[in-house]
Amino acid sequence: QHERQVGRAGADSHFLPPMSEPIPLDRGDVLRAVTEMHAVYRNDLGNAPDHGYPWEQEAARRGYRSAVALPLVRAGAAVGCLVLYSHLASAFQGDEQALLNRLAGDISFGLDHIAKSDELRQALLAVERERELLAQRVAERTAELIVANERLEQSRQKAEDANQAKSVFLATMSHEIRTPMNGIIGMVELLAHSPLSESQAEAVTTIRASGFALLRIIDDILDFSKIEANRLEIERMPVALHELIESVCDTLLPVASGKNVKLSLFISPLVPTQLWSDSTRLRQLLFNLVGNAIKFS
Repeated sequence: QHERQVGRAGADSHFLPPMSEPIPLDRGDVLRAVTEMHAVYRNDLGNAPDHGYPWEQEAARRGYRSAVALPLVRAGAAVGCLVLYSHLASAFQGDEQALLNRLAGDISFGLDHIAKSDELRQALLAVERERELLAQRVAERTAELIVANERLEQSRQKAEDANQAKSVFLATMSHEIRTPMNGIIGMVELLAHSPLSESQAEAVTTIRASGFALLRIIDDILDFSKIEANRLEIERMPVALHELIESVCDTLLPVASGKNVKLSLFISPLVPTQLWSDSTRLRQLLFNLVGNAIKFS
């Protein structure tokens, strides 16, 4: 009783070749459907095990993503199984499941009255109507999903284009602003080493500190745009560490004085004078650490 010849048909032309050998019924969704007497749904045939039915594996190979096995019952016993496939994953949900249950019920009803030709014809007509309705619903759902996916893809592309345009704009503007800012800071440095009165020296110090603060903001904006565009690269070059630290402290000294915070610099003799690093990133790191220490002291 565990083996019998199985006949089948499919919507595709030559969906599956005839199989001359008996098919064991001791595995697969068909067994579950006929033994448990309820529909068995498969959401992803791509995960079909190697020991599954040959037509389950063939259906997965041909691109079918989901399936349902519906037991056909006559006089309280399963006499067959109807298996439907769809190219969509999780295609049989909600209303479709209700329609499929009704479809299986109608088929079972027809089998119970197979001896009565009039009732059989009515049952077959009902099955055909249900099949057409199911096909229509599946087609409508497929069309809706296709339209939704197209709109989603368009929205995603627009968002990516807008994000790319923003990154290009930020990078361009940051670069265009940074170039004259470097010139301003360079001239301020020259001015700071010229003879100045006390008030002029204070003004130059303020200009210098503000210029460096603005330059740090520009560097952050430029880095942010590079990160979004996946173009941020860490450089590796010799860096005069002591000079870099002294430059950071000199720049932040007016800020510390303005907040009545004492800023002292001590470099341990164990700290190397030079190392391989990214001077821009290292300067940003020290600016953030020391700047926050001054800000929250």
